Amino acid sequence: MSGRVSAIAANRESSGKLTIFVGAASGGVWKSDDSGTNYRPIFDEQPVQSIGSIALDPRNPKNVWVGTGECWTRNSVSIGNGIYKSTDGGETWSKSGLDKSERIGQIIVSPKSSDTVYAAVPGAFGVTRLIAAYTKRPMAARLGT
Repeated sequence: MSGRVSAIAANRESSGKLTIFVGAASGGVWKSDDSGTNYRPIFDEQPVQSIGSIALDPRNPKNVWVGTGECWTRNSVSIGNGIYKSTDGGETWSKSGLDKSERIGQIIVSPKSSDTVYAAVPGAFGVTRLIAAYTKRPMAARLGT
């Protein structure tokens, strides 16, 4: 599974099927459609493979958010290049902002509105930044970077 697991998110459908997304600190995002028996890489076409967080939209679990850049500061830390969103369960991705964030430690999608997403962005080594909120505007603009 490509190194340290840095993020995990799962959804159980009414049929009992469990879909699991796993993010690796330096190995991209992996998806299991069979409750964790088999995994396949779904983020390999993106320019960065360091994953810090994964979140599923509680109103629509096909909406998957991935924050790049692991948050564990260590001698082999890898940085990311922002936040990505998939609207088809991880088959395709679009970049959604926070390009200069370097690492995203957590993403929370509001249970009230799929258009409101919070990202914990510690920023560059040792620098604390604010929490950005995405509300139908580019995250980088809200972050002020």
